Amino acid sequence: MAVAFPPRYGRVVIVASLGGLDVVTRIVAALPASYPIPVVVVQHRGRTSDGRDPLSTILAYKSQLPVQLAGAGGRSDQVGITVVPAQSTATIDGVGRWRIADARWDAGPRGNQRPHR
Repeated sequence: MAVAFPPRYGRVVIVASLGGLDVVTRIVAALPASYPIPVVVVQHRGRTSDGRDPLSTILAYKSQLPVQLAGAGGRSDQVGITVVPAQSTATIDGVGRWRIADARWDAGPRGNQRPHR
């Protein structure tokens, strides 16, 4: 299927729970290096103890597109895969820049974590 130029959409957002990693990696791996629409990946997951974000590393290994971690104040229109940091919420401000905030989490049943409401 041909992609219209210029693209009619500003970005594609893929949202998954922790169990959705396999599907997310399959989607990302199937995108050609020439894919012109920015892709954002949001996955419900906790931070690692060392502060690294393994999701961006995994997707970079599988993707033909560049992969970056969304950072506060960074441009949200970059072509490639942008990963929202673990245990964070992300919005895009009026000038197209990322706004990243820590998500409050509570321990749920059996030690599972869930966003605080």
